[in-house]
Amino acid sequence: MSYPLPRFQFQVEFDNEPIGFAEVSGLGAEISVIEYREGSDVEQTPRKFPGMTKYHDVKLSRGIAAGDNRLFEWFDSVKVGSIERRSVAIKLLNEDREPAVVWKLQNAFPTKLTAQDLDATANEVAIEELVLCHEGLTIEQA
Repeated sequence: MSYPLPRFQFQVEFDNEPIGFAEVSGLGAEISVIEYREGSDVEQTPRKFPGMTKYHDVKLSRGIAAGDNRLFEWFDSVKVGSIERRSVAIKLLNEDREPAVVWKLQNAFPTKLTAQDLDATANEVAIEELVLCHEGLTIEQA
């Protein structure tokens, strides 16, 4: 019997290098619709055709760790004009911690890097968020 996988065990890899994240959101794509109607059509509604595919931006969140500046360095390299595109794999793991579903992003690069507000009265981990845009999404089932 097949059952749904829990969403709390996952792994993120940039060019096969694993980096820990607490949350991933935005995995998705949509196909825009092209509407067309000729003046001589009997039906008074337009025909619909698939248009371009648009991929959603993916947001990754993780705790800020002292001495780990990899995300900022990647973001900063894009800012100065030398776009370093990477392959990103997001792996949903099964109970044996093996990949069950893998989302692969093609030609990804960061478009936004933010840190949470700092608060002297808070009792939480400091979080940074990285937003990636990409040019393709594939899904592989194990």
